[in-house]
Amino acid sequence: MADPVERGRSPRQRVARGVALACAIGLVVLGGVTLATRGGGASGELYFTTYTHTALYKVGYRFDGGTPRFGQQVLVAKLPAADGVGFEPDGTAMVGGQSTGAVLAVDLGSGSFTSVPSGCPGSFLLALDPPGDTVYTAGNPGPLCELRTDPLRPGAPVVLRGDDVTITGVAFDGSGQAFYTTGQSDGPGNFGTLDLATATTSRVLTQIAAGHGMAYDRVTGTLYLFGGQTIMQVDPAHPQQVLSTMTIPGLQIDQGTTDGKGHLFAASNSGQLVVVDDQASGRLGDPRNTVSVLTLRPYLDDIAPLTGPGAAGTTAHAGALIAAAALAVIGLGALWVFLGLGSGRRQRLPSWDRRRMEEEQRSHPARQRSPTTRR
Repeated sequence: MADPVERGRSPRQRVARGVALACAIGLVVLGGVTLATRGGGASGELYFTTYTHTALYKVGYRFDGGTPRFGQQVLVAKLPAADGVGFEPDGTAMVGGQSTGAVLAVDLGSGSFTSVPSGCPGSFLLALDPPGDTVYTAGNPGPLCELRTDPLRPGAPVVLRGDDVTITGVAFDGSGQAFYTTGQSDGPGNFGTLDLATATTSRVLTQIAAGHGMAYDRVTGTLYLFGGQTIMQVDPAHPQQVLSTMTIPGLQIDQGTTDGKGHLFAASNSGQLVVVDDQASGRLGDPRNTVSVLTLRPYLDDIAPLTGPGAAGTTAHAGALIAAAALAVIGLGALWVFLGLGSGRRQRLPSWDRRRMEEEQRSHPARQRSPTTRR
């Protein structure tokens, strides 16, 4: 026998209830899939380049406690030149073409690539801006150039002025403020802020050891700087303040990244990968940290961002958020209809409800039953 409550609902309300339930189930499934694909634990894939026998590789990793474990390395593409690496919003890999001045757009599935002129004589480190529509590259050091993405298009120089007119790398903090460095991977360099609206550099630190690569860490809200044997941690709100420093003798640290889960990765040109677990402290040089120095591959150059602009899979995560928002809107709309809130008129109670009968009697006194006189 059908539920009397269900019988009292209109077909539109029954359909709306079904839609709302389907959206709720969809949101649960989507959330689970997103967590799985994002690697809810401390695991992921690291993309890296080599500067001799130039190529793009990837390798899976996971953490056992604070110790990293790496899987089998996979060759993604052999390239005519390779240095900095990152990803366009559509998932296409971008690789700096060193002294060719080109940026290589690499298809991860086939390994095929196209060469896109940057507008500069050299293209080494790469940095995608927070909106994801512009990638910046420069010499080692050299002029700065910008290229539009999706798809990657030929670039043009950004004529710098200010304290430094040739730079090496660009990075962005959580507020979108740009910073720059000027050093080679084996030597010191300057560090400062970059106003891209006016193309003006303002030097903050002069000839620091870690003046080559940079990466922003969203967990600690700090910048990590890389170069020579040194990694430095800087507060972007007060960039003149060096929060912590680590020196590892015998390495030539080029570029690094963080995974957003308390782990720092830094690539050394001598083939090692430095991995720091600073979850407990949030400070690079804290003695509680677990520091691992592992041999990854000879001629190791740069590693791609694991989080933020330029990271692999950013578009998929954004798409999941958009899909979740769409399901939520549809579900709320269906719930609105189901509850009867979308109608401008008062909803009628079902025929079996005693309140409806009492309401009708009050509204229409003539229909009230009264004793009849037999004739």
